Amino acid sequence: MQLNIKKLNKFCYEKVNDYFVFDEKIKKLKDQLETSNSRDINSSIQSKNKVNRSVENEVIKKIVIENKINEIILWRDIVEQVLNQCKKTSKYKYEYYIERFMNRKTDYIIQAEMLMSPNTQSNYKKELVLQISLLGISKNLIIVNDFIDE
Repeated sequence: MQLNIKKLNKFCYEKVNDYFVFDEKIKKLKDQLETSNSRDINSSIQSKNKVNRSVENEVIKKIVIENKINEIILWRDIVEQVLNQCKKTSKYKYEYYIERFMNRKTDYIIQAEMLMSPNTQSNYKKELVLQISLLGISKNLIIVNDFIDE
């Protein structure tokens, strides 16, 4: 049994990459949650005291969507926490993260604009992913067993 670091890093890197679209994802899921109630109140009253799979499925679907929204909010908070800490300690790293992940600039463009070597960029990305991984594990958003190869 061995922890698959590449798989864990890729997972957390995707969370960082998605950080700037988390709000859009939450909005879409909330819209989906509001529009998913296709039944009217009368059919719910009529189905009271009856076993009705469609009502159960509706409730399960809403719970799944709400859990997904909560998970995205937790990930957003973790990435925000790391970025805010970085903003306080190293403006240069923070600027790199904004250019790389928010503005979606490539490593080559960042190298030219910020005069930052590819090795430095790689180290910054690894550091960010490591911090987010550790916070994700500590907040039980990452289940280590999911990343263990047997």
